[in-house]
Amino acid sequence: MQLAYRLGNKHLPTYASRFSRHDVTLSPLFACLVLKQFYRLVYRALEGLLEDAPELLEAVGLSRATHRSTLCDAFAKLCREEHFTPMLDELAGAFEKAGLLKLATRPVAVDSSMFESRHVSRHFERRRDQTSRLRRGTQAYRDKISTTVRGLPKLSIAVAAACHLILAATASTGSCSDHVQAEEVIVDAWLRADVKRFVADAGYDAEKTHVLVREGLDCDLLVPPVIGSGPGRPPHSYWRRAMFERFGKRKTQKQYAQRWQAETAISMIKRTYGSALRAKSSGRREQELLLNVITHNIAI
Repeated sequence: MQLAYRLGNKHLPTYASRFSRHDVTLSPLFACLVLKQFYRLVYRALEGLLEDAPELLEAVGLSRATHRSTLCDAFAKLCREEHFTPMLDELAGAFEKAGLLKLATRPVAVDSSMFESRHVSRHFERRRDQTSRLRRGTQAYRDKISTTVRGLPKLSIAVAAACHLILAATASTGSCSDHVQAEEVIVDAWLRADVKRFVADAGYDAEKTHVLVREGLDCDLLVPPVIGSGPGRPPHSYWRRAMFERFGKRKTQKQYAQRWQAETAISMIKRTYGSALRAKSSGRREQELLLNVITHNIAI
């Protein structure tokens, strides 16, 4: 909470507007939101925790517990990409200065994952799906599933394999191919740290991704070239064909094994902060995913 407070003092404005009440600044509100994510609390429970723990208020310079409506309003104003970008820059610089990134020998792993838009019982979902199959038929059931997936939040991240620090992240809504969001995540991670190699799964297998990383950023990229080519047949494009010839070597397989660190980072976020989001709108869910990323980095 204190680290979040210090980050807020450096990178957040003092007030959200010149018309804001000047009894509390944005930095302690941001620290309270990080505490909320860390303990997986709702706003009412966070307010009660702050009332029962005056030492938490003292740590961030608050004289009394902030009302839950104020915290909810602060979430919409603070959890934005323009506020989190300098925080990610500072955390990445601190880890690199401490020698924890180890990018000279360890890669940056890129991956994405879907999150649940709400808390629903697994038993309820299973019984509802069984009823839907019986009443509406298989095709109607598939249409329902595709409609659900289009509304799910998605998080794409670039993780330092040596320490699980998230160097870049982007949140979106709906399922799409991973390589569509690859450019934003990869370029942000490259600008934030001295990356030598990226590793990603087959969802990022695209010639334009190879061109971006190898020719544009002058980095190495390991992606299994399996999309659009049959067994034993190399792809037609230049970089994907080169990756096809390289991927069978033992050294390349050993380097590619670091890709699982991205899966570990996503699992850490889901197990620690939950796989289901509390926000109701798609925009708020994307903001909550970014807050989870910042909280994850602060926690480690």
